[in-house]
Amino acid sequence: MTSRRPPAAAADPLTPGKIDRAIFDAHRGAINLTINGFFLDYLLRVRRAFRGDIEAAIVLGEVAHHNYLPWVARARQDACRLEALLAQPDQDLRPLPANAQSIAAATGIPRETVRRKLAKLAAQGWLEVRGRAEYFVTDAPGEHFAGFTFELLHLFLGVAEALRAVACAGAAPAPPPPPAAAEEE
Repeated sequence: MTSRRPPAAAADPLTPGKIDRAIFDAHRGAINLTINGFFLDYLLRVRRAFRGDIEAAIVLGEVAHHNYLPWVARARQDACRLEALLAQPDQDLRPLPANAQSIAAATGIPRETVRRKLAKLAAQGWLEVRGRAEYFVTDAPGEHFAGFTFELLHLFLGVAEALRAVACAGAAPAPPPPPAAAEEE
């Protein structure tokens, strides 16, 4: 009687830090178009969501990122660990305040423009101002953009699957089928 072993799983060519350069080079065109298509769609969605004010989106994102940097740093790119840290109050972890100077330095947006965007976002209730112009993101943007983020997650995972399919093919993608022969009259 022979024992049947399941076939060994193929190595994932998209393991972070271990992407095969030869696979990338062989599929660079498809990879570029897939990634660029995703980012272009994402930027256009963000622009629409902020009614054309992409700088306000950048400022809001930078404030939130700065506020939650202690959690992100402790999680070390582990989303499950980050989720656990965010769910449990920790005496050691407190949001870091952001100010116009730190946001301007991080984004390259002029400080006066950042100040105007911060004031606008605070007036919308998306930022809380404490002390001397210290800004903290509120829960409002997360609630407002929940549907946007859910949709983005699906799009992102679709792009990841498309990239994985290209990389796992190990050869150039199959050429498109030839056009159907024209019918004779």
